[in-house]
Amino acid sequence: MPTATLIAEKATWRIPSYAQDMLVVQQGAQHCRTRGPRGEFVLETRTPSVTLRWGTPEGPPLAHLQPHGEPLSASWDGSIVIGGAVSMFQVEEVRGLPLVIAHIEGAPVNRALVARPDLHAMRQAPPELPDVPLSAAEIFPYSVIAEADSALADYFFQALALGLGVVCTARLGPEAGEWHEVSGLPLLAEKLALLPAPIF
Repeated sequence: MPTATLIAEKATWRIPSYAQDMLVVQQGAQHCRTRGPRGEFVLETRTPSVTLRWGTPEGPPLAHLQPHGEPLSASWDGSIVIGGAVSMFQVEEVRGLPLVIAHIEGAPVNRALVARPDLHAMRQAPPELPDVPLSAAEIFPYSVIAEADSALADYFFQALALGLGVVCTARLGPEAGEWHEVSGLPLLAEKLALLPAPIF
Protein backbone atom coordinates (compact mmCIF):
# COMPACT_ATOMS: atom_id res chain seq x y z
CA MET A 1 0.00 0.00 0.00
CA PRO A 2 1.45 3.41 -0.95
CA THR A 3 2.42 5.83 1.79
CA ALA A 4 2.04 9.58 1.53
CA THR A 5 2.27 12.78 3.56
CA LEU A 6 0.01 15.79 3.85
CA ILE A 7 2.98 18.15 3.71
CA ALA A 8 5.86 18.09 1.24
CA GLU A 9 9.35 17.54 2.66
CA LYS A 10 10.61 20.90 1.36
CA ALA A 11 7.72 22.87 2.89
CA THR A 12 8.54 25.01 5.91
CA TRP A 13 5.14 24.68 7.62
CA ARG A 14 4.57 21.72 9.94
CA ILE A 15 1.44 20.46 11.69
CA PRO A 16 1.21 21.82 15.28
CA SER A 17 1.57 19.12 17.93
CA TYR A 18 -2.04 19.60 19.18
CA ALA A 19 -3.31 18.73 15.69
CA GLN A 20 -1.08 15.75 14.92
CA ASP A 21 -3.52 13.18 16.32
CA MET A 22 -6.62 15.04 15.09
CA LEU A 23 -6.25 14.68 11.31
CA VAL A 24 -8.01 11.82 9.52
CA VAL A 25 -7.58 11.00 5.82
CA GLN A 26 -10.63 9.47 4.15
CA GLN A 27 -10.38 7.49 0.93
CA GLY A 28 -13.79 6.20 -0.06
CA ALA A 29 -15.02 3.99 2.78
CA GLN A 30 -11.50 3.68 4.22
CA HIS A 31 -9.84 6.08 6.63
CA CYS A 32 -6.64 6.43 8.62
CA ARG A 33 -5.27 8.88 11.16
CA THR A 34 -2.14 10.79 10.17
CA ARG A 35 1.10 10.72 12.17
CA GLY A 36 3.81 13.23 12.90
CA PRO A 37 4.50 16.85 11.90
CA ARG A 38 4.20 16.13 8.17
CA GLY A 39 1.02 14.07 8.44
CA GLU A 40 2.12 10.63 7.25
CA PHE A 41 -0.64 8.26 6.14
CA VAL A 42 -1.20 5.09 4.15
CA LEU A 43 -3.38 4.91 1.05
CA GLU A 44 -5.33 1.76 0.21
CA THR A 45 -4.66 2.47 -3.46
CA ARG A 46 -3.35 5.38 -5.48
CA THR A 47 -6.25 7.77 -5.84
CA PRO A 48 -6.85 11.19 -7.43
CA SER A 49 -8.43 12.63 -4.29
CA VAL A 50 -8.72 12.16 -0.53
CA THR A 51 -10.71 14.07 2.08
CA LEU A 52 -8.98 15.46 5.16
CA ARG A 53 -11.20 15.48 8.27
CA TRP A 54 -10.82 16.77 11.82
CA GLY A 55 -11.09 14.62 14.92
CA THR A 56 -12.93 11.53 13.71
CA PRO A 57 -13.81 9.83 10.40
CA GLU A 58 -17.21 11.56 10.66
CA GLY A 59 -15.72 14.91 11.65
CA PRO A 60 -15.85 18.14 9.67
CA PRO A 61 -13.97 18.03 6.37
CA LEU A 62 -11.08 20.48 6.05
CA ALA A 63 -10.07 19.98 2.43
CA HIS A 64 -10.22 17.70 -0.57
CA LEU A 65 -6.62 16.96 -1.53
CA GLN A 66 -4.84 15.34 -4.48
CA PRO A 67 -1.72 13.36 -3.50
CA HIS A 68 0.89 13.62 -6.24
CA GLY A 69 4.58 13.28 -7.03
CA GLU A 70 7.24 10.93 -5.73
CA PRO A 71 7.24 10.59 -2.79
CA LEU A 72 3.48 11.10 -2.62
CA SER A 73 2.43 14.36 -0.97
CA ALA A 74 -0.85 16.28 -0.80
CA SER A 75 0.98 19.64 -0.47
CA TRP A 76 -1.36 20.89 2.26
CA ASP A 77 -0.33 24.11 4.00
CA GLY A 78 -2.71 24.11 6.97
CA SER A 79 -5.28 26.36 5.32
CA ILE A 80 -8.90 25.68 4.42
CA VAL A 81 -11.51 27.56 2.39
CA ILE A 82 -15.06 27.39 3.79
CA GLY A 83 -18.19 28.47 1.96
CA GLY A 84 -21.47 28.96 3.77
CA ALA A 85 -23.22 31.42 6.07
CA VAL A 86 -22.47 32.97 9.45
CA SER A 87 -24.94 31.53 11.96
CA MET A 88 -23.61 33.10 15.17
CA PHE A 89 -21.18 35.83 16.22
CA GLN A 90 -19.42 35.79 19.59
CA VAL A 91 -17.20 38.40 21.24
CA GLU A 92 -14.90 37.47 24.10
CA GLU A 93 -11.56 38.37 25.63
CA VAL A 94 -8.88 35.68 25.75
CA ARG A 95 -5.71 36.37 27.73
CA GLY A 96 -6.35 40.10 27.41
CA LEU A 97 -6.94 39.97 23.63
CA PRO A 98 -10.46 40.88 22.40
CA LEU A 99 -11.60 38.31 19.85
CA VAL A 100 -14.62 37.54 17.71
CA ILE A 101 -15.60 34.00 16.85
CA ALA A 102 -17.77 33.66 13.76
CA HIS A 103 -19.65 30.37 13.48
CA ILE A 104 -19.97 29.40 9.82
CA GLU A 105 -22.31 26.64 8.70
CA GLY A 106 -20.83 25.34 5.47
CA ALA A 107 -18.31 23.10 3.76
CA PRO A 108 -14.92 23.31 2.07
CA VAL A 109 -14.97 24.87 -1.41
CA ASN A 110 -12.46 25.11 -4.22
CA ARG A 111 -10.00 28.01 -3.88
CA ALA A 112 -10.74 28.91 -7.49
CA LEU A 113 -14.08 30.32 -6.35
CA VAL A 114 -12.39 33.40 -4.89
CA ALA A 115 -9.03 33.32 -6.69
CA ARG A 116 -7.83 36.41 -8.57
CA PRO A 117 -5.79 35.93 -11.78
CA ASP A 118 -2.18 37.10 -11.62
CA LEU A 119 -0.29 38.93 -14.36
CA HIS A 120 0.89 35.71 -15.99
CA ALA A 121 -2.66 34.35 -16.20
CA MET A 122 -3.98 37.64 -17.63
CA ARG A 123 -1.34 37.49 -20.38
CA GLN A 124 -2.54 34.04 -21.41
CA ALA A 125 -6.31 34.57 -21.57
CA PRO A 126 -9.08 36.83 -20.29
CA PRO A 127 -10.48 35.86 -16.87
CA GLU A 128 -13.48 33.53 -16.72
CA LEU A 129 -15.95 32.68 -14.00
CA PRO A 130 -14.69 29.57 -12.19
CA ASP A 131 -16.48 26.33 -12.98
CA VAL A 132 -16.81 25.21 -9.38
CA PRO A 133 -19.61 22.90 -8.15
CA LEU A 134 -21.51 24.53 -5.31
CA SER A 135 -23.38 21.57 -3.87
CA ALA A 136 -22.32 19.97 -0.62
CA ALA A 137 -23.61 16.71 0.81
CA GLU A 138 -22.25 17.60 4.26
CA ILE A 139 -22.73 20.86 6.10
CA PHE A 140 -20.78 21.35 9.34
CA PRO A 141 -20.29 24.20 11.81
CA TYR A 142 -16.85 25.84 11.76
CA SER A 143 -15.68 28.40 14.34
CA VAL A 144 -13.38 31.01 12.83
CA ILE A 145 -11.38 33.41 15.01
CA ALA A 146 -10.42 37.04 14.28
CA GLU A 147 -9.24 39.98 16.35
CA ALA A 148 -12.17 42.11 17.46
CA ASP A 149 -10.78 45.36 16.02
CA SER A 150 -10.06 43.90 12.57
CA ALA A 151 -11.88 44.50 9.31
CA LEU A 152 -12.60 40.76 9.20
CA ALA A 153 -14.61 41.04 12.42
CA ASP A 154 -16.68 43.90 10.98
CA TYR A 155 -17.53 41.98 7.84
CA PHE A 156 -18.36 38.77 9.69
CA PHE A 157 -20.94 40.81 11.63
CA GLN A 158 -22.29 42.36 8.42
CA ALA A 159 -22.64 38.90 6.87
CA LEU A 160 -24.69 37.73 9.85
CA ALA A 161 -26.84 40.86 10.03
CA LEU A 162 -27.62 40.94 6.30
CA GLY A 163 -27.87 37.20 5.66
CA LEU A 164 -25.01 37.20 3.16
CA GLY A 165 -23.02 34.22 2.03
CA VAL A 166 -19.33 33.99 2.90
CA VAL A 167 -16.24 32.28 1.59
CA CYS A 168 -13.60 32.36 4.30
CA THR A 169 -9.94 31.36 4.02
CA ALA A 170 -8.60 30.30 7.42
CA ARG A 171 -5.59 28.48 8.82
CA LEU A 172 -4.90 26.19 11.77
CA GLY A 173 -3.68 28.33 14.66
CA PRO A 174 0.01 27.96 15.55
CA GLU A 175 1.11 26.06 18.63
CA ALA A 176 2.60 29.16 20.24
CA GLY A 177 -0.72 31.00 20.47
CA GLU A 178 -2.48 28.14 22.31
CA TRP A 179 -5.44 28.68 20.01
CA HIS A 180 -6.58 25.10 20.60
CA GLU A 181 -7.62 26.24 24.08
CA VAL A 182 -10.02 28.73 22.49
CA SER A 183 -11.65 26.28 20.09
CA GLY A 184 -11.45 22.53 19.48
CA LEU A 185 -10.81 23.31 15.81
CA PRO A 186 -8.82 26.56 16.00
CA LEU A 187 -9.15 28.33 12.65
CA LEU A 188 -7.69 31.83 12.29
CA ALA A 189 -9.39 33.93 9.61
CA GLU A 190 -7.13 35.31 6.86
CA LYS A 191 -9.48 36.35 4.04
CA LEU A 192 -13.21 36.83 3.64
CA ALA A 193 -15.40 37.19 0.56
CA LEU A 194 -19.05 38.21 0.84
CA LEU A 195 -21.68 36.86 -1.57
CA PRO A 196 -25.28 38.00 -2.16
CA ALA A 197 -26.60 34.77 -0.66
CA PRO A 198 -25.24 31.58 0.94
CA ILE A 199 -23.90 29.16 -1.67
CA PHE A 200 -25.29 26.04 0.03
